[in-house]
Amino acid sequence: MRSGIRAFLTTLLLAATVQAQEKKLKVYISADMEGVGGVSTWQVQAAPDAHEYEKFRRLLTLEVNSAISGAFEAGATEVLVSSHWDAQNIDIEILDHRARLVRAFPRPLAMMQGIDDTFDAVVLIGYHAGEGTPSAILSHTMSSARIFELKLNDTAVPEAGLNAP
Repeated sequence: MRSGIRAFLTTLLLAATVQAQEKKLKVYISADMEGVGGVSTWQVQAAPDAHEYEKFRRLLTLEVNSAISGAFEAGATEVLVSSHWDAQNIDIEILDHRARLVRAFPRPLAMMQGIDDTFDAVVLIGYHAGEGTPSAILSHTMSSARIFELKLNDTAVPEAGLNAP
């Protein structure tokens, strides 16, 4: 899965390579553990006090590292990473050293803290289905806020819809 993420991101960002030669190419990565490959339960894997949390924290970080590698292979000059929950689910000991990490919590822009109009691309890693999506694993929308439906312009959107620029 990680090589697929890297290949997809590399392809996506190659079009910006010429632009990167003329100016900085900044990439923002927002990560959410509940949609990472293999995560299927809150109690065992996704909650900070879960007994497999550290394992899935590592897997999330490895998926983010694949996206970071793909971004730099495509010409990125700067990568900023932000995560979900308590902002501690990225393992800083194994995070690719070329990226900067937003780790403060609480944050006014939540999962998108640090983004501004200087970024050229956004990559969403581990995002999941919205609350009430049939047959979806760990579907929810901003669960800590107890939001059951979020609408933008009368269209229900999951967290990705809220965070996509």
